[in-house]
Amino acid sequence: MSLRVFFIILFTISHMFGQKEFNIRELRYINDTYNVKDQSKPVNGIVYDIKKEEKKIMGIVKNGKKHGLWTEWHPHGRRLQETYKNGLLDGSVSLFYKNGQRDWRHTYNNGILDGNYNKWHENGKQAVIGFIENGVPVGIWLWRDKEGNIIKKEKFIKRTKGIQLGLKQYKDKQIID
Repeated sequence: MSLRVFFIILFTISHMFGQKEFNIRELRYINDTYNVKDQSKPVNGIVYDIKKEEKKIMGIVKNGKKHGLWTEWHPHGRRLQETYKNGLLDGSVSLFYKNGQRDWRHTYNNGILDGNYNKWHENGKQAVIGFIENGVPVGIWLWRDKEGNIIKKEKFIKRTKGIQLGLKQYKDKQIID
């Protein structure tokens, strides 16, 4: 399902069930909670912004916290998509180039960077691929040039307590030939 279709469905459902809508510029963000300016009660509903005289749905707020898929538009035509659960990043987070090609995608689990890490060149070729476990890079990571050729490989070793690999110190990574 395309993002546009998703937002049309979201918009339609919100009107059917009478969900309130809020312009992001009418809200204030204090202590990780969205409130209407001059009020202390957290908001519930759909948040939108006006870009080039067009209403753009950003996402849903529950009890003042971002929840579900959120989209933000950044300068120079770039778009950021984030997935939230009760105000914490939980799922994929992606930034897109102006041409629509994904720049990078990371995965979060309950607010912690955890899972696949991918980066692409603007031409669509993979730039970096790796894995993050509980905020720390682990396993084999690959870096590629704009033509797709591997230019670097590293193996990130998960830290454990005690002596690892016969060394008297921790070993974080090793270059792979």
